[in-house]
Amino acid sequence: MKILIYNVQDIPIGGGGMGEVYLGTDPQGRRVAIKKMRAELTADADLRAFFHKEVNTLTQLEHPFIVKVHASFEEWGSLYMVMEYVEGETIEQYVRRCGRIGENEAVRLFSDILSATGFVHQKGFVHRDIKPSNIIVKPDRNICLIDFGIVKDMNHSSGHTVTQIIGTDGYMSPEQAGAMNIDQRSDIYSLGCVLYYMLVGDHAIKKKSSDHDTRIAILQGVFPRAKDFNPVLSDHIQRILDKATDKNMLKRFQSCREFELEMNDCRTIVTDDNKASDAVSVGREGCDINFPPYEKKISRRHLDIIKKYNPQSTEKAFIIIRDRSTNGTVINGEKIHNSEKTINHWDVHDVKILLAGEVELKWADVEAALARKSNVTKPSVKDTSPTPPVPETEGQSAVGWLVAIYIFAALGGLLGLVFGISVYKAKLDLPGGGKVHKYKQSHRTAALIGAILSGVSMIVWNTIVTMNN
Repeated sequence: MKILIYNVQDIPIGGGGMGEVYLGTDPQGRRVAIKKMRAELTADADLRAFFHKEVNTLTQLEHPFIVKVHASFEEWGSLYMVMEYVEGETIEQYVRRCGRIGENEAVRLFSDILSATGFVHQKGFVHRDIKPSNIIVKPDRNICLIDFGIVKDMNHSSGHTVTQIIGTDGYMSPEQAGAMNIDQRSDIYSLGCVLYYMLVGDHAIKKKSSDHDTRIAILQGVFPRAKDFNPVLSDHIQRILDKATDKNMLKRFQSCREFELEMNDCRTIVTDDNKASDAVSVGREGCDINFPPYEKKISRRHLDIIKKYNPQSTEKAFIIIRDRSTNGTVINGEKIHNSEKTINHWDVHDVKILLAGEVELKWADVEAALARKSNVTKPSVKDTSPTPPVPETEGQSAVGWLVAIYIFAALGGLLGLVFGISVYKAKLDLPGGGKVHKYKQSHRTAALIGAILSGVSMIVWNTIVTMNN
């Protein structure tokens, strides 16, 4: 169909309570996303105001991780907004397809999310609807923050709220759920919920049978611990989640910048090369596990498989499967592509891995490759076992050699001592009845020094033999 200058597909590619989103092209052939507000809602002045506010907000938010708006118009009683078309899938779609996101990858993606949200706050806005379905992961692994339909302008706030759309399910903050005043710390809470979803693969607070019950759960319920559902998470990331989702906004991160600084510390911990780990590569050639060249659907370096250990116990390991391929990897029916999946050590023998979705990788081959390559720094354990006794024959042999050396040294030292003293004292009788030294003074001095050294040698060797006996 045709809407003004845009060619638009008949079937929407997305939608929500206020309307649908269609894929279209502009006169230059550029693909665009066209958001249409339902005609029956345009009569509501408040909803129209929210629509125009989203347009005005996005025109002020030029950021690489925020969706761009190109134009807006009204046609046949409906309101339209033309935005950039963002390829990829939402975090919600990604997690449903691939499962929870590994901590390394989640920390990297979340850094971009914080960058985008922090920019929104710097411009004086609060998003108010941050959730997994409003964050797109693009093919280049960057993110894009979308849907500013209920954004709040902190600089020009009217105090006006449409209670039905102040947030979504369990992602609204306690302040939103309690109809209290909000600021950027409300988005901080929602960001914590998104991070939980990425790491666990499920909503922290699930939607109840009614909006009222959902809000009661947010206000009064205990926020679940992510490590209870994903034990391989670091303690640092759990502390970050606890602070971000505190019901008391004064105890949360007070800004995205503060949040991001903590995440940067977490990134250092997560990627610490000192953690004990084994790693093997899987691919068509030149890898630790090789597949024949005719398996062309398998990339040359298809997978990296990392086995990480708890620094306190090598028995408590977990597996990171990191896809590097062209055609992706299917793990227990879920496809990952240029991303990673974490598996608990007790689940690895039940995992089924299909390279390029077709060729099975046997876990026994992985274990064998890990054993061959084993370059793990195991936790050090002090050896308390008693030192085995030296065999008696070995001790006797050592003593025998010492005695033999002693005799040799003693004889040599004794001869040197006697000879040296003899040279030093030797004299000749003179015809007149007197005596003179037989050797020159320099020779006598050398002989005396030799005698002294021979005596010292005998004393040293006597001491060594005595100590070893």
